[in-house]
Amino acid sequence: MRFNRDDGFTLIELLIVIVILGVLAAVTAFAVGGVTASAQVRGCDADRAVLEKAIFVYQQETGQTDIEALGAGEDRFEQRLIERKLLERASKHYTVQGDGTIVAGPASSCPNPG
Repeated sequence: MRFNRDDGFTLIELLIVIVILGVLAAVTAFAVGGVTASAQVRGCDADRAVLEKAIFVYQQETGQTDIEALGAGEDRFEQRLIERKLLERASKHYTVQGDGTIVAGPASSCPNPG
């Protein structure tokens, strides 16, 4: 079997293909990063909205503005809302205070509600 000069790609052709693939990878990574950040913000907003509704319903049902603690953990007020079936689980991003205010959790990247 003989190899001619025309059998294969030149170094320049290979480098051009590698550069094009690198540019496509960079564009894709940039686009995915933007989508991820947007999803994080929407997750924070949705989490906060669920907590606000649960607190509102609790306050309407009990006639109290303060939430009774259940247990001793950081999520003790959320546990009261879970017990009353107003929440399915404790928030990953926010913590509910006894007076019904919502603050960002210690490890959260979400902003404090303003």
